Amino acid sequence: ALGLCQALARRGHEVTILTRYLAGFDESDTAMSGASGGTLRTVVAPSLRALASEVDSSADLVQFHSVWQPLTAWVSARCIREGVPYVIAPRGELDVWSMHQKSLKKFVYLGLLGRRIIARAGALHLPNEPERQGLSTLRLTGNYFLCPNGADPYEWQGVESLRGVFRKWLGMEEDAIMLFFFSRLHHKKGVHLLASAFERAAQRDPRLHLVLAGPDYGEEAALRNKLGMLTARGRVHFVGMLDGARR
Repeated sequence: ALGLCQALARRGHEVTILTRYLAGFDESDTAMSGASGGTLRTVVAPSLRALASEVDSSADLVQFHSVWQPLTAWVSARCIREGVPYVIAPRGELDVWSMHQKSLKKFVYLGLLGRRIIARAGALHLPNEPERQGLSTLRLTGNYFLCPNGADPYEWQGVESLRGVFRKWLGMEEDAIMLFFFSRLHHKKGVHLLASAFERAAQRDPRLHLVLAGPDYGEEAALRNKLGMLTARGRVHFVGMLDGARR
């Protein structure tokens, strides 16, 4: 979401991020003025009413990055009152696997409010075909478009000058083989399968290191326990979410 907003600002648009939490992000990432006249600002407030009040009829478009968050319900209602079109990016929340997690709560919410919010959206932004199949399974109506997540080309400028920096930061040998996991530490992502495979592979090649690069979504403690010996030997690295040059 942040990368998308930064890219829009660089293209000359005025972009505002509305959120209740901003832990883990630098202020320099969430506010900018682009050379083409675009701007990015971030509004953080615990009150849903305060965040919804930021939307008025001057807005061209609102995009939500969740279906289940209360913020989506509050701000979509505001959009309807102000005549502002909105797009919803479910981010995997409507696929078949996700709908089997806490399914009763989700189906109750869809029946009471969610279906109407989705039906009144200008479109759903889906990154891949499996998410489209999830919509079909749920018999959700409305427009949608498929558009994969992008990569920010600005992050790759000057990357050659960074060769070897990451290994030094983690205290690795120059010939270390790094296996990267770039995602949140969540059981949906299959990180526990990777951990089991790495335990076996690490016995065969002492140069192999596992780097877990992502925020903790409930799996870090179990992974540290499972990979405790390899972590103690400096073969497993929990580095959290990476941004900028380190990413």
